[in-house]
Amino acid sequence: MNKKRTKSVHSGGNNFPLRGNKATLWEGGTRAAAFVHGKMLAGVGGRSKELIHVTDWLPTLYRAAGGDPSQLKELDGIDQWDTLTKGKASARVEMLYNIDPLPDMSNGPGGAIR
Repeated sequence: MNKKRTKSVHSGGNNFPLRGNKATLWEGGTRAAAFVHGKMLAGVGGRSKELIHVTDWLPTLYRAAGGDPSQLKELDGIDQWDTLTKGKASARVEMLYNIDPLPDMSNGPGGAIR
């Protein structure tokens, strides 16, 4: 392993076996873990591999608190409450990770769409 790679992994974290690390657009730098806990969940120990973006948390948690996400105007996020609590498919089918006009090609591509 070369010095540059070693330094990058130690200072940015490592999501092995996923490719890349923090500050990259590879799966290792963009995928994250999260959890929801409470009596309102249908099952115990469920796991979702559905596509959810950080912008989805606001409408999702707003609904969990009893609000109507349709009242929130001009959001990029999608209400994912049924995805997390009932195992339904995510309404999100694509996601823009980043478009960087001055990419640092040593850390992967300057833009990514999934």
